[in-house]
Amino acid sequence: MSGILNLASRMNRQITIESPTMTANGAGGFTTSWNTFATVWAEVVPATGREIFDSDHMEEVQYATFTIRYLDGVTPTMRISFSGDYYNIRSIINSGLKNEMLEILGEKMDT
Repeated sequence: MSGILNLASRMNRQITIESPTMTANGAGGFTTSWNTFATVWAEVVPATGREIFDSDHMEEVQYATFTIRYLDGVTPTMRISFSGDYYNIRSIINSGLKNEMLEILGEKMDT
C-alpha cells in the first residue's frame, strides 16, 4: 500500500483526457471534435523518443507515460491534453490488473 501512496504524491500534474466525436460535415465526410472525458491528476514521465526518416526528411516522435488512478472507460481512441500539447493514446496498462492505476503511453501529436 505504501507504493501506491508514494505514487499518489508524485501525481502532481493535471491532464485532460478527451474523447472524439465525429460529426457529418454535409459534404460526405466527417469532422472530429474533442470533448472532455475527465480531468485528473497524473504522474508524467517523458519516455524515449525516436526519429523517423521519411521522404528525405527526419521526423522526431516524442512519448510520455501518464500514470493516473484507475478510470473506467479510457480507450486508445482518446487523447491527452497536457501543458499545451496533445498526445495520442498508444497503450493503456491496468497495473497489476487491480483497477488501482492506469499507465498510459502517449505519443505527442504535431501541432
